[in-house]
Amino acid sequence: MSWLDVVPVALVTAAWLIGPGAALSYAIGLRGLSAWGMAPTLSMLIVPLTAVLADVLGLRWSPFVVLGATAVVVVLAAVVSLLLRRIAPPRATDPRRVLAAAALGLLPAIAIGWYVLVQGVGQPDQLSQTYDAIFHYSALAHILDSGNASSMAMGTLGNVATPTTFYPAGWHGLTTLVVLSTGVPIATAANLVAGVISMLVWPLSCMLLVRQLVGRSTAAMAVTGAVSVAFTAFPWGLLGFGVLWPNLLGLALAPAGVAMVLAATSLAREDVIGRRRAMALAPLVVVACAFAHPNTVFSLIVVCLFPIATSVLRWAVRLRRAGRTGRAVTGVSVAALLFLGAWAYVARAPMFAEVRSHVWPPFETPARAVGEALLSAPNGKPALWALSLVAVIGAVVAWRLRTSRWLVAAFAGTAFLYVVTASINRPSTQFITGYWYNDSFRLAAMLPLTAVPLAVLGITRLADRLGALIAKAPAPAATVPPGTVTAGAVEGRAVEGRAVEGRAVVGRRSLLRTPTVLSLVVLAVLALATKFFYVGANTDIVAGTYAVEDVPQRSTLVDRTEMEFLPELEAELPEDALVANNPWDGSTVMLAEVSRRALFPHANIPWSTEQQYLAANLDDAGRDPEVCRAAERLGVHYLLMANRTFWPHDARNNDYPGLRVSASDPGFELLAQKGTVKLYRLSACDAGNPVTSR
Repeated sequence: MSWLDVVPVALVTAAWLIGPGAALSYAIGLRGLSAWGMAPTLSMLIVPLTAVLADVLGLRWSPFVVLGATAVVVVLAAVVSLLLRRIAPPRATDPRRVLAAAALGLLPAIAIGWYVLVQGVGQPDQLSQTYDAIFHYSALAHILDSGNASSMAMGTLGNVATPTTFYPAGWHGLTTLVVLSTGVPIATAANLVAGVISMLVWPLSCMLLVRQLVGRSTAAMAVTGAVSVAFTAFPWGLLGFGVLWPNLLGLALAPAGVAMVLAATSLAREDVIGRRRAMALAPLVVVACAFAHPNTVFSLIVVCLFPIATSVLRWAVRLRRAGRTGRAVTGVSVAALLFLGAWAYVARAPMFAEVRSHVWPPFETPARAVGEALLSAPNGKPALWALSLVAVIGAVVAWRLRTSRWLVAAFAGTAFLYVVTASINRPSTQFITGYWYNDSFRLAAMLPLTAVPLAVLGITRLADRLGALIAKAPAPAATVPPGTVTAGAVEGRAVEGRAVEGRAVVGRRSLLRTPTVLSLVVLAVLALATKFFYVGANTDIVAGTYAVEDVPQRSTLVDRTEMEFLPELEAELPEDALVANNPWDGSTVMLAEVSRRALFPHANIPWSTEQQYLAANLDDAGRDPEVCRAAERLGVHYLLMANRTFWPHDARNNDYPGLRVSASDPGFELLAQKGTVKLYRLSACDAGNPVTSR
């Protein structure tokens, strides 16, 4: 299957990511860019909630269930919106020129994203060679096998021998919808969902945030798409580490969440969401982000703390000027105490104890970590000098705009969290960084959330300066949002002292001097300075997790021999087979790819007593009667032995000594083999077979 063959699958993926949410957006009164920018977030509300409800009602997971639920939700939302029309009327859409600029601005983002995906992944069905991929592929296979995509039962991957636990399955539910709609393998669906999130959902979300920051600026809309996919730390960094697909989805929704907070706090310029509507949507956005990945909620809290604090302080200043200083002080104090109290409670909450306990040793000095944050080069990635420069210019612009100063503070806040994890990271800092597993990669991914709008501000301000040079006129004032006014058109007398001259220049050079064209010129220069938005560096980041070693030894989860064995594996195993396996040798992923159940579906979740016994003693099936009793209780009749070429240094590799058998071990019938990859049937447990004593 080629990349051209999967273009229709990518379109179906985009439809699932955006379609349900877009219908709901229009039903609740959003229009234009606000509707499409919020669509992925609302889709991520509908899909996982439908999965939970379907499990409760006993419905098997399918596209029809989601489409039915979407129709019901949209009708109910439309009725409620109609009843509340006077309180929250539908928002007026942006002018067509703004929408057109946004649509055209998406094209380079999609083109760049598609290039990075194709070059980085290799083949559409290429498997991710990462630790976290074991869990994610198994989760997809479990949903397809069980028909249950509920997050409430995803933590143990359907392991009936252990109690079910919560795991955010928004990404998994959505990816299985792609599989069920198109019939592609789970690896292909996973790659395309990740790609569409990176090249479409993230740019759309960033556009909505930038739109709320600068207002109806065609220039900003035209450049945001390309800028959003240029940063390495996100989205590409999360495809090159982990692999963190749910985190990728969650953070891609975050800019839309921040845009909503700007509407709720009245900090949006020419707001397209509405204050009351934003306040009503806030809890729903939190739920959607939690179903994508809970640490997205904490990322939102960190960034949104600054516009909320700005709004509270502005309210307090107004009260003080009105002579009500006491009420202002009380209000600010109560807000601060509520925040600190909530943070203190969460920092001690048992539900986050396991997440906070992850240990990642610091690996660099604080000074180096600060430099990496400023140069958009976290975790030793290549420095993005040109892009970082325009982001710094954008920070100066945001500070001078006053109403956007919170953006600079938010960038500093996210940079601080990265510096803490990269250079300090000790038990005393876990109450701050523990919600991201104390992981510098996850925190580094937050940096573009504020760096993208800063870079857009920088590009459009440079375009303003360029326009002023061409028109021989003063640039727009620092308090005017960049990219919204043509230089020399505000005050015609600024051009050689005659108003008519200003109008004449605008008429003769209107196309060249428009903020949009000038911003595109600056963007083109940036493309040259960054070797086309760092596509080479970003491709290398993605390729690192998909590469298969020529001689697999340390980082290959499923090697070429194992991939070639998949058709034979699928042919030999019944569809309902439960197969014993060592999750560290790639067998879990192999079984997931052929839609067969693995006895050990991940490398690090709790196992039952019977599972632990088989992990230690299955090779004694011909000598130990207890092995067959445990296997019969679990329903295990096969053993898959694959190549141990993944993380051999990890001691957990040795937790499954009973799952390596040899020709001298009685009770195993070899069904298929390719090289050292072998599939056995547990013949010792056949009825009537004697078991030799130890």
